[in-house]
Amino acid sequence: MLKIFVDTNVLLHARELRIVLEDSIGQIIDQDFELFLHPTVQNELIQAAGIAGKMGRRAKLALELTSQLLMYRDSQVYDGTDIAILESALRESGVVLTFDKKLRHRCVARGIAVVSNYKQSRLKLYGFLD
Repeated sequence: MLKIFVDTNVLLHARELRIVLEDSIGQIIDQDFELFLHPTVQNELIQAAGIAGKMGRRAKLALELTSQLLMYRDSQVYDGTDIAILESALRESGVVLTFDKKLRHRCVARGIAVVSNYKQSRLKLYGFLD
């Protein structure tokens, strides 16, 4: 089963982009997969939910989406969410789901496949699956 690690920005923007994650990913990845929430992503969302305004509202909606994801168990300490996701995907031979171009490039450079947006509501696979 392929593990896909979901980045914070995907959860924050999936609804506004009208992307149904499992359906959209299923159209580009032809194998069984599970979507995972890294604890660092959850912590980012919880912190952002406490902010007033648009960001706080988005984070609260994103936290609702997390109930559809499996929690990834990881006891390691990381210097940031991007590193946590990148290292976990590398360790698990997984895939990263992100809308962050910098993270996408870092992952592909390290041999990690990435699912990312390439049009308003379309996803694309960057890199190769084992």
